[in-house]
Amino acid sequence: MRKSKILTLLFALCPGTGHMYLGQMKKGVLFLTLFWGVIGLAGFFYLVPLTILLPVIWFYSFFDVLNLYPLTPEQREIQEHAFLAEFSHFFAGDNFQKLLEKRGLILGAGLILVGGYLLLRTLFSPLIYSLAHYFPALYNLIYDMPTILVAILLLFFGFKLVRGKKPASDQIDDLKEYKGHDE
Repeated sequence: MRKSKILTLLFALCPGTGHMYLGQMKKGVLFLTLFWGVIGLAGFFYLVPLTILLPVIWFYSFFDVLNLYPLTPEQREIQEHAFLAEFSHFFAGDNFQKLLEKRGLILGAGLILVGGYLLLRTLFSPLIYSLAHYFPALYNLIYDMPTILVAILLLFFGFKLVRGKKPASDQIDDLKEYKGHDE
């Protein structure tokens, strides 16, 4: 059965619903949960910088639906299975463990920063707001803390990328050349 172009376009405006309309229920639920989950987390934990992910999710979902529309139902099913297999492959087996081993320090530092910010914001915000009249600079500093932390992280990773890896000539060569039995 051929799906309506107008309904496909209208459903594509809400992430996940276009996929569901085209018969990709699992993929639709994934996008729907991801999009509204980010909104829920950002709102509940006051993590406004997390909302930077929303346009990425929305645009990917929207254009994916538009690209799926001309496909036959069989092709859509094959495409959905391939997408879900690739998505689940990331979390299966050793892949996720290897990512955590390689980037565990960065992930841990990020979690500590977010956790510290949430504690600061939750526990000390009444005190900070009451001191806002006396110390406006402190209030502004704490209010802008997420922006400051993101800026510091961007600068850190930017400098790390610009600096690049150290050349091999700087490494100590502890191998001795084998010259045979005569020496």
